[in-house]
Amino acid sequence: MKLTNNVANRKKLDGIARRHSTLQGFDYWVTYFSALKLVNFCKGPSILELGCADGLMTDMLSSKFTIVDCVDGSPVMVKRAKKNIKNDEDNVRFYTSLFEDFTSDRKYKTIVISHVLEHVERPLALLRKFKNFLEPDGRIIICVPNANSFHRKMGVELGILKKITDLSKKDYEVGHRRVYSFHSLRGIINRADLKIINEGGFFLKILSGPQMKIFNRNQLQALFNISNKFPEYCSEIFCICKVN
Repeated sequence: MKLTNNVANRKKLDGIARRHSTLQGFDYWVTYFSALKLVNFCKGPSILELGCADGLMTDMLSSKFTIVDCVDGSPVMVKRAKKNIKNDEDNVRFYTSLFEDFTSDRKYKTIVISHVLEHVERPLALLRKFKNFLEPDGRIIICVPNANSFHRKMGVELGILKKITDLSKKDYEVGHRRVYSFHSLRGIINRADLKIINEGGFFLKILSGPQMKIFNRNQLQALFNISNKFPEYCSEIFCICKVN
């Protein structure tokens, strides 16, 4: 299935990768907590990760599973991710490819699509394509930024955003095309003929990214630990899915 023929996406991804690292500033904590939460839902032995970013989740996955395949459209990002694999890298294979162009003869027990759907042009087509790479009892883990996050509601209250689904300056800088609510995420999953078997949210982001720097590690960990009580208002939401 051809999702897009816009080859300019490669240059766009490399540009974002050169300007932005998920291992710097507050973005590190979002990436860290995402990996910490989602890896626990993965089943092995074979994992396909879409969007390796700087390799933090890839490294966690490589320490737990024997087969970890990673796909990213940016050569810059893939190069950085390879350098950040601290565990045995013999079980990790990187593919520099747009998701839309990726093919594989392998089936996977788990496909991780974390912080991807908000970036791509056609998220529904992407889900429909990659569910074909699942083993019969496999699962897809989807994670996206939450439109109903406390910090976005604060942005509306302060007049920074007109509505919670508006994109911020940071959203545009990192290539976001949209944000999701539980309602909109469930909708696209259902349309892809996937069944949700678990869902939730994690991390309470109460201020903007730069403002969150006032919190130390223990305080950030506390915001992560208590976030399971308030999934609707977390900064990240996720769904664990299987094929209907």
